Amino acid sequence: MGKQIKLSGIDFAKAGNILVEAGKTVGIFVSNHVPEVLTTILAGVTIDNIRVRMGRKNDKKAFVENALKQQQVIRKHDAEINVLKAEAEQAQTALQKVDQLAQIVNNLMEGGASE
Repeated sequence: MGKQIKLSGIDFAKAGNILVEAGKTVGIFVSNHVPEVLTTILAGVTIDNIRVRMGRKNDKKAFVENALKQQQVIRKHDAEINVLKAEAEQAQTALQKVDQLAQIVNNLMEGGASE
């Protein structure tokens, strides 16, 4: 066996008797007041049930609000992406025109140099 802890000045038999007497007293009180005790327990359970339902409702509301905010952010980013795509297409078209003009200038320069 392991080491036993010795606590001096504590009478565990007396402490045990006090706990037994307290248990008996509580038992007698409960048996004398059964309807009140049961009503109190029922009220406590009902109140706790309402509290839990309200907590779930608040959690659901927060979840819905969070989902709406995420949808707003997604729409905003989607709009920004569309604007950037349009700008990129315009830039690509402008770059193609610049390349065409550069080719024309090069052709004129090569043609002019040979004449």
